[in-house]
Amino acid sequence: MNFSSKFSKGSGAGFAARIIMDNALVYELKYPKTDNAFFILEVEKAKHTEFLRASEEGRQIDLKDFGKLLYSGYGEPSEEIKEELRKKYGMYKDPE
Repeated sequence: MNFSSKFSKGSGAGFAARIIMDNALVYELKYPKTDNAFFILEVEKAKHTEFLRASEEGRQIDLKDFGKLLYSGYGEPSEEIKEELRKKYGMYKDPE
């Protein structure tokens, strides 16, 4: 699964929304060239620097080379996925 790493920018968080909780490096990546696909990736700590470098340089990458693909889909993650990630990693704000 190779993807160009030209993901859409998150809200003020660079190329992806990065959440660090309990030493986890979890990113929500969006790839608008494929019908707004999203990918939730937990990056291995040892590969984090290389992941950032490859992404910022716009290189084609295989996300699985950098960690565990937790979820993928189109549009936005479901509320169930967001709730799980909110509890486990502190991602996403609580619904108001």
